[in-house]
Amino acid sequence: MSVVPSISTIGYEGIAFESFVAALTANGVLQVIDVRELPLSRRKGFSKTAISLELSNVGIKYVHLKSLGDPKEGRLAARAGRDAEFRKIFSKHMKSKEAQVGLELCAALATSKPSALLCFERCPTCCHRGIVAEALRLNYGFSVQHIYALSTPHGRVDPRGSYRSRQSGSASRS
Repeated sequence: MSVVPSISTIGYEGIAFESFVAALTANGVLQVIDVRELPLSRRKGFSKTAISLELSNVGIKYVHLKSLGDPKEGRLAARAGRDAEFRKIFSKHMKSKEAQVGLELCAALATSKPSALLCFERCPTCCHRGIVAEALRLNYGFSVQHIYALSTPHGRVDPRGSYRSRQSGSASRS
């Protein structure tokens, strides 16, 4: 009997860094695979250097896979609410050799230890990481879980930790 590989996803929109880390640890994540093209953030702790350092302090490995990031045109379309255009742009990008190599590397990394794909948006269906997760499911047989970190309105860690949503296996973006 073969073991089905698993990948989680998480977005940091609207949460404090402490809540983000609590959600990762509560869900057994040992590696964060950042799929932002530009791993920069105005949110404290979520830019590449800071997140790498802070995660390593709690025993979580950080990997940035730029090749799985949403190209600028896709980000602009998504921000403008042009979802069909965003999906078309990112789907075209995912067919590129660069993205296919990145997806293969992502699958290998995620097979090596419990991992979560990282991007900004809280909702995976509103984010390209949902498309990346779906590609891992379809091409490599991964099961997909979405982690949602809980925060209070003041950005404090919610004592309930986090909750997960298991992907239904549909062809949707999540």
